[in-house]
Amino acid sequence: MNSAKTSLGVGAVAVGVLLAASAAVNADPILDQQAPFTNAIYYSGTSLNWQQEIEVGLAGPLAGVELYAYTPGSAVLYINAGAPWQADDNDFEMTVSPSGIGWFFIDTSAANINFDVGDHFVIGIQGTAGGLKMGGSSPGGYPEGALYLGGSAYGSPNQHDFGFRTYVIPAPGSIVLLSLLTPAVLRRRR
Repeated sequence: MNSAKTSLGVGAVAVGVLLAASAAVNADPILDQQAPFTNAIYYSGTSLNWQQEIEVGLAGPLAGVELYAYTPGSAVLYINAGAPWQADDNDFEMTVSPSGIGWFFIDTSAANINFDVGDHFVIGIQGTAGGLKMGGSSPGGYPEGALYLGGSAYGSPNQHDFGFRTYVIPAPGSIVLLSLLTPAVLRRRR
């Protein structure tokens, strides 16, 4: 084995570990899961209850979610651990009222909801008289989960999804593992 390549690999691992330690200390949220807004609109009228299924990719506390508002309005947003359909008490709940069109962020960090890799949870939207319309995609842009309405999958599997982004404050072990894998991935691409 070439000693220059070995030194480069060890150096890359050391830099990765230092970056991981720095990120863990700073506890900055990072993007975990996402689905685009492309062409679909989902209405949240008073009798409608939607749940978007999410599969966690990074362990740690859920820092927040972003959703795409197609029109201004209001609705009750909730987070509930477990696969759909969830009808028990919510782990997080608040009324959201985006005043414009586009992405809006909901800080969920105060709820201290922790997930492990592979866990499932739902982002729920319970309609109010405010009539918020959510943007999403059809066909679905998120193959790891599906959109549900009133207890049943909305359309065929992976046919519909809200536009969303989830943010996690990664557990220190997750960051170190990612930093150790990065040099191996870079070598494989060469």
